[in-house]
Amino acid sequence: MAPSILLVEDDRRLAEMVSEYLGEAGFSVSVAGDGRTGLARLAAEPCDALVLDLMLPDMDGLEVCRQLRAFSDVPVLMLTARGDAMDRVVGLEIGADDYLPKPFELASEECARYEQAALEGQPVTVRGDPRLLRRMIRNLLENAQRHGAPPIDVRVRDAGGGSVELTVCDHGPGIADAEREDAFRPFRRVGGPEASTGAGLGLALVRQIARRHGGEARYLGRVQSKSCFVVSLPGAATLATS
Repeated sequence: MAPSILLVEDDRRLAEMVSEYLGEAGFSVSVAGDGRTGLARLAAEPCDALVLDLMLPDMDGLEVCRQLRAFSDVPVLMLTARGDAMDRVVGLEIGADDYLPKPFELASEECARYEQAALEGQPVTVRGDPRLLRRMIRNLLENAQRHGAPPIDVRVRDAGGGSVELTVCDHGPGIADAEREDAFRPFRRVGGPEASTGAGLGLALVRQIARRHGGEARYLGRVQSKSCFVVSLPGAATLATS
């Protein structure tokens, strides 16, 4: 019999996506759209694990977890787009077991900081540190703004095979093929010592954060007249089965 998971998530698109991931990984998934419904269902019919959104319409995920621990020790994974360290500390202290960031929502929040950045794609979920993933996305956007040319196109997608991809493209001149790896080296400029492209730690940190999460960052080159970077990360279902 397949292990059972209750997903408490009010975003229907994200609930469908996470359910699909977990279903493909061999789990039986049911969905509750708010905290009270989730608690009632858990009291009536225990499951093997709970995936719980931090932001719910009736009560937040922290309160759901707090009430849950009064009658159940089911493993809890929190879904969050926020990188607030205090939320993570409180959540773990009251009984959550881990956090699953929402890269699409993280990307949406970061894109809102840039007037000429546009985001498209679908809700996806990975396991990792929201604070680091937010910094990774911000560094890619800052690189595109400082060293490229507007508009900035951002896409988040399910790449299949348990992989999630974040692509950030701008309309600048890009990087020569021979210098692709140089862009990810700390304090290394590409295009020669007088060039202004790719200085500092920004892209080096992007790659470091991606690799820390079991993924990779690379420069795609010119794609349809755009200069594009892509980050690949393992999807939540892939990690949930390990």
